[in-house]
Amino acid sequence: MQQEQAEQQAEQQAQQVEQQEQQAEQGTVEAIEREEAQQDVEAAEPEVDLDAHVRVAIGRYTAGLDPQRSGSQTNYVNGACTFDSGMSNHPETAALEPNLVQLPEIVDPTNVIFHVTSGVVFHDGSPYTAHDLAFNFERVSSAAEYHQGGETSDHPNEWASARQAFGTDIFASYSVIDDLTMAVETPAPNASLAGSIMSGAVRHVSKNFVEEHGDAYVDAVFAMGTGPFRFVDSDPDVGANWTRNDDYHKPRDGLTNPRLPWYKDFEVQIRPEPLAQIAGIEAGEIDAIYNLPTDVVEPYRDNPNFKVLYQPSGQPTHYIMFNTHDSVAEVDGVPNPFLDIRVREAANLAINRQEIIDGLLTGSEGPAFGPYRGTIGYPGEALESRYHGYDPERAKALLEEAGYPDGLDVDLHIVTDFQPIVPIMALPVQEYLEAVGIRTTIKEYLSSEYFRTVRTFELPGMFWFFTNTIAEPETVIGSGVTESGFYAVSVYPETEIEELYQAQNQALDPAERARLLAELYITFYDNYSWLFLTEVSAATMTAANVNWPVGSAELRGEGTLSAIQKLKT
Repeated sequence: MQQEQAEQQAEQQAQQVEQQEQQAEQGTVEAIEREEAQQDVEAAEPEVDLDAHVRVAIGRYTAGLDPQRSGSQTNYVNGACTFDSGMSNHPETAALEPNLVQLPEIVDPTNVIFHVTSGVVFHDGSPYTAHDLAFNFERVSSAAEYHQGGETSDHPNEWASARQAFGTDIFASYSVIDDLTMAVETPAPNASLAGSIMSGAVRHVSKNFVEEHGDAYVDAVFAMGTGPFRFVDSDPDVGANWTRNDDYHKPRDGLTNPRLPWYKDFEVQIRPEPLAQIAGIEAGEIDAIYNLPTDVVEPYRDNPNFKVLYQPSGQPTHYIMFNTHDSVAEVDGVPNPFLDIRVREAANLAINRQEIIDGLLTGSEGPAFGPYRGTIGYPGEALESRYHGYDPERAKALLEEAGYPDGLDVDLHIVTDFQPIVPIMALPVQEYLEAVGIRTTIKEYLSSEYFRTVRTFELPGMFWFFTNTIAEPETVIGSGVTESGFYAVSVYPETEIEELYQAQNQALDPAERARLLAELYITFYDNYSWLFLTEVSAATMTAANVNWPVGSAELRGEGTLSAIQKLKT
């Protein structure tokens, strides 16, 4: 009996072993099948082509290569590809992040230490040091010794800084402590210091390279920086070429842009007309276009061969500045009309912004209230409650009260090659103003001339302008609102505007600074300081095999070109 039970147990154990072996074999087969299926899926997903040649079409390309020279600084593609800024911004919050320089070390309210990021090298292999950092601040403030602030520059068209307000002019003192450390003292607490001087407004050049080769060479012959791409060549009538900087200090899978590019070679093609740019994508000659007028991409929204994306324009808020400087207080013996707030109010009430938004734009934009709504301290609800609106009859009455019963004649200065929407929008703006009695003559300029002309404050009339998307508002209000700003065409010393500007700039407590900024924005708007127009959107269009991922606080444009991914087909 016991022997029989033992035989049965042995038989059961043998069956269990056989079942386990069968289950193991089946599991192995299933695992292999799963792995093969996963490999099939992975094979079906295109990989990023790290050796790709990416071609982007743009409407304009400034000839100059010097990112700090007035006029040449508008070559934003070269500025962002070849050169770099002191700090970057978080892709979701826009908070400052390290780049060429680490986040500042605050010693006390007026003393800051900047530590250069170790290991960063220029394209010629030389290290980026604190001596370069100091040199860039000197050069943009027209204080560099090698050319006596530009006075002895070898540039055939002279050298003037495009970024005067972002350097040593705003320091009480500064010193290079060692190769990686620079100390800065400011005359008063400066809440915007790092956010402004370390922003993309200042692209950093090599001290040794500039001093050795001179301004003419740097601007017209060859560009050399620390950026994610190495400059190859350019023709302002055709385009430009770069190749990846494999020594770039930030990885391609890192947090911030710019980054080590996802492709090898980069080409910019100059195609002034948006339809010609789109024709390039259709023909397979172009991979991506940004800053397109939104109306031209509508026919392609549902076409599987292309990707169409919308975002705020790179210059998202448009306005017109009234020249109120004393030098033009008298024009042909007639007092400057824009010194009278009634005239400025009349101009604002003349514009039917909603009709422009619905007819020329996407319909999703809003009126302009001053700085970009994404800047620190922007009081959206308070400004919207003060919206000037559209009231042409009131505008006519205000002009009559101001002494212009028959209207007035002024020049409207615009730049035609900077944003495609400007000359398009200028026509209805001209018509709205004329309907209430403000007759304008449109004066057109190319960007290479326009920004230098604005900075002189010499021409009477009105100047079309726009904000940027930098979170630190100093890059706009420090250039166009404060009375010392280099684009401050509209100044009003009889108001509290300058006092509020100085107060917010010295408020080191973030909450207090935000409160003062809000008061500044509201005071500036209530003063009808500019002719506030509208927000402007733009479109990006790519081929179907191109990805361009960016964060919610970023735009597809010059600053994120290194993020483009061209997929293998």
